[in-house]
Amino acid sequence: MESSFSLSTTSFTTPKFHYRRLSCNSPTPRLTCFYSRNGPPCPPPRPASSLGALSSVSFLARRHLDCVSNSAACFSSPDMEARAIEEASELSPEVIMLDVGGMTSNECANSVKRILQDQAQVYVASVNLAKEAAIVWPMSEAKVVPNWDKQLGDELANHLTTCGFKSNFREPDSFRGRSKNTPYSDLGQSFASLAPQDSELESHTRGVEALKVKVKDLLLESTKEITENIRIINLLCRLGISYHFEDEIDDQLNRIFTLLPKLLEDNDYDLCTLANLFRVLRGHGYNMTSDVFKKFKEANGEFKKDIASDVEGILSLYEACFLAIRGDDILNEALAFTRKHMELLVKNSYPSLQKYIRNALMFPCHRNSERLDALQFISYYEEDECADETLLAFAKLDFNRQRLLYRKELALLSKWWMDTNVMEKFPYIRDRLVESYLWTIGCICEPQYSVARMMLTKYGILMTVMDDTYDTYGTYEQLQLLTAALQGHKTEIGGDKLPEYMKHICRSIFEELENDGSKVCSYKASYLEETIKEFAETSLMEAKWKKEGKAPSFDEYIKNGKVTCLYEVFTSVFILGMENLGMKEILWLRNNPDIADGSKLVSRLLNDIVGRKDEKERQDFPKGVDCYMKQYGVSEDVAIEAMQKMIENAWEVMNEDLLKPNNISRTLLKFTLNSARMALVLNGASDVFTYPSDLKELIVSIFFNPLPM
Repeated sequence: MESSFSLSTTSFTTPKFHYRRLSCNSPTPRLTCFYSRNGPPCPPPRPASSLGALSSVSFLARRHLDCVSNSAACFSSPDMEARAIEEASELSPEVIMLDVGGMTSNECANSVKRILQDQAQVYVASVNLAKEAAIVWPMSEAKVVPNWDKQLGDELANHLTTCGFKSNFREPDSFRGRSKNTPYSDLGQSFASLAPQDSELESHTRGVEALKVKVKDLLLESTKEITENIRIINLLCRLGISYHFEDEIDDQLNRIFTLLPKLLEDNDYDLCTLANLFRVLRGHGYNMTSDVFKKFKEANGEFKKDIASDVEGILSLYEACFLAIRGDDILNEALAFTRKHMELLVKNSYPSLQKYIRNALMFPCHRNSERLDALQFISYYEEDECADETLLAFAKLDFNRQRLLYRKELALLSKWWMDTNVMEKFPYIRDRLVESYLWTIGCICEPQYSVARMMLTKYGILMTVMDDTYDTYGTYEQLQLLTAALQGHKTEIGGDKLPEYMKHICRSIFEELENDGSKVCSYKASYLEETIKEFAETSLMEAKWKKEGKAPSFDEYIKNGKVTCLYEVFTSVFILGMENLGMKEILWLRNNPDIADGSKLVSRLLNDIVGRKDEKERQDFPKGVDCYMKQYGVSEDVAIEAMQKMIENAWEVMNEDLLKPNNISRTLLKFTLNSARMALVLNGASDVFTYPSDLKELIVSIFFNPLPM
């Protein structure tokens, strides 16, 4: 699935701030800068493939993860075992095939798997007892020498032979198809046994409801003074708890916006207050003019030099800049100004403030996932000596309650994952259950949307199967048959030439659609099926381009890529999972509004830019950068710069669309915006959906580590 955010482990540190509080009544904590002064029964965990590398996970959980009998790296169903090895011939030489003798039981197969995975050059291995064969995915550093596959294959075969399993390297002459080196992730199955007790979740819920009353009183009390009201609303949003008070916040912001002209005339607000007022109003759909920042400029048009020393003001103005719409030239100038001074602060500030600024530079709050931003900001606010203890306790308890709910949902999804034998049926796909669920909570995190989250994750897995089949595994002829089968809602087609694993794809999709259609809504399920068919058609077009060695024009590629980014499929799933969304929202989606088109473009371009290096190594078919270079006759650097400008323009268009009056659910609009935000999280520095090791620390923070009360 070409998922639509990248995350390095350094990006989401939760800094402990050391600062001096200058004002307890400003919308955000006011900072002043401090200038620097033989083998075990279970294989050892490997950094990128096991939760064992995470210290917060118990030893028993790690043991379960490596020893689970239904491991995604082994085949247990005889039919699937046979088919998996037969279809391994369709993998590229980026995997190594071994013929392995001497295995007489499942214990032997598990031993072979452990022996292979104990080797430093092996990322993960799959063993088939019935076919007496093994598939090995090597570490990337193992592939730097000439004829690496033959050399490593012989070494592994010889090692297995010395261990009592006579083995041979299988020459890759029959390998065909398309593949990419997709690291293995076995996170999903670990959650099946880590669900919280219902009593624990109920206890947290009671605590949240008790504190909610006090926080609501605090919010209502703040309405007596506008700046205090904005300060509290801003804190509720940044702490991730504003969803509890949506109606109250909407009423209060509507009142403030109505009074805004007189408020600005009667009050000389400082930079921090004005920037937070601007960001909160625009973030909730109120079009406050950016001209309010003109008073911070000199007669020559440059920003006043004295505001550079206002650290809190600079940070607040920087965050406000990301709410810009087309024509907000002053915000573009302010972004360059604030970014320059923030980069200077990074060099000269106290280390904890440096971390906070680096996080903001990579993930400004308007473009960040709400859960991730809340996790970061709670730690920030905790260090404020004037922090409201009730607000802080409520934010922490609510975050911990949602952590338990997410683990409960993941346990159910893990059971579904294992019961449906996804990895046995499709051993070539990216194993990304938890990563898919993380994307889902980035798009829709509130507790009341549990059904939609579960559905989104399931269809996310099915779309990963389809995407990896079209992108890396199936031959063009097979993909033509698969597309025809999906279009005709059939599993038998082309004289029954459809490969068995492709029949499994069709059955899995058709069964899920029929189940949801009967239980939820038939017309919404039918529309979802149409979007899946469109995804299949456009994915086949990409396969055709590769087969013909054709690089399409950039315009043609982007038109196709806005479908393969999967936005419309996932939004259709979201509509299906929401009782209060229906035909009106489907028609809105079909009309391709600006916010939806912008979200698609951001997702497509970010994935193409970040995946550029990997695609070169895989000799993949030309993607966006290549097509732009060809159409406009420019260098790679110029093409990437132009695409980055297109991304910025798309954000301005999306922001503008959020300010237009419409009768579409703001929950759907926010889901669309969050899809673009998650494209940044998963593609900010590297494609962590394909290479998920950098997500491990974040996953532990979100799902395992409770915030201390």
